[in-house]
Amino acid sequence: KYLHKIIQFPFHLPSADSQKLKDNLLRNNLEHIDGAENFIELIYNVLGSNPRDLKRFINSISFYHFIAKKRFETIDYTPELLIKITLIQYLFDDLFRQLEKHPHHLVRLEKIVNEIDNQTGNGSDILLLPNKVNKTGIPKIDQWLETSSFEKIFSILIINKDESNDRNGFVNTQTASKYINLTSTSLSKSISENESLFLNIPLIEEIQNRMMEIQIGRASCRERV
Repeated sequence: KYLHKIIQFPFHLPSADSQKLKDNLLRNNLEHIDGAENFIELIYNVLGSNPRDLKRFINSISFYHFIAKKRFETIDYTPELLIKITLIQYLFDDLFRQLEKHPHHLVRLEKIVNEIDNQTGNGSDILLLPNKVNKTGIPKIDQWLETSSFEKIFSILIINKDESNDRNGFVNTQTASKYINLTSTSLSKSISENESLFLNIPLIEEIQNRMMEIQIGRASCRERV
């Protein structure tokens, strides 16, 4: 009632246009990453329609992509795996910390996800199926089958059956470790140990060209003043 007396002109902003967000924000700013086009819907569905969240993800994946191209041989680098692990890092901090210590857990989770997908055929009723698949017996893995977050984890880890090979999956611990370490918070340590990797790399130019500015709001301006 108190706020009702203060606000003399109620005004409701319309929801953001989902297609414009996908086209103008995601698609346009991820076109430099091979295969990203196939993950636009996934990124939007799991991150939501908040432009700031989408911009932060774009900045993160652009930075990791830049490093991956310098660190890995082209034949050993699959951008869609980088997109998957970056989504996990961005959305599920506890799960990512677990995977940093136990990369093979990612392989086991992916295997369960694909077993569930094989049972459903189209991913329907996935929240009911974890109880019907064989659990790993490892509590730190099985706990993620019972959370409300599992639907998003499922969407991220599912392997595209249309692919002629398994390069879009974390099929072994070595592959999982490679992408987890790339996006890990311990990256600063790995950089200091491999400084020669980053010599003569125009990182500032890459940041300016690929990263998006997230402008401060009016409230933040007043706080600064």
